[in-house]
Amino acid sequence: MGRKSVVKGKVFERDVARAFVKVGIYARRMAPLQARIGDEVPDVEVTVPTWRDPLVLGVECKVAVRPPNPHSCWSQAAASAGRRIPVVVSRTTGNGCALATMRLDDLINLLQVICEQSQMAEVDAIDLAAAAARLGVVTDR
Repeated sequence: MGRKSVVKGKVFERDVARAFVKVGIYARRMAPLQARIGDEVPDVEVTVPTWRDPLVLGVECKVAVRPPNPHSCWSQAAASAGRRIPVVVSRTTGNGCALATMRLDDLINLLQVICEQSQMAEVDAIDLAAAAARLGVVTDR
């Protein structure tokens, strides 16, 4: 991979992390760990605070001239996510629209938990940690 592509990827990873931070969600690039540990670390780790345990996403970032293949990107995201919920964020060069890809089962389960909790009168906030637990994702560190 050429230097220009590497720089483009790093800039996109920073942009993705900043998008989460901008709305108050903790996110960090994992590049220093990737150099030490290898491919089993996602590009960006996102930690969503909840009133119980945090929800942790492993985000694989892809930017290219042609749209990236979602299935090959997904394989890499799943392999590097570990105990995190794997997500792929991709964008084509020159297009400001970034897309997020996740397993349909993960999305459905998250939406079910959100719907269940929004129907409870006593609950003011959505418990994302319960959603993660329902997906079988371990969120404690």
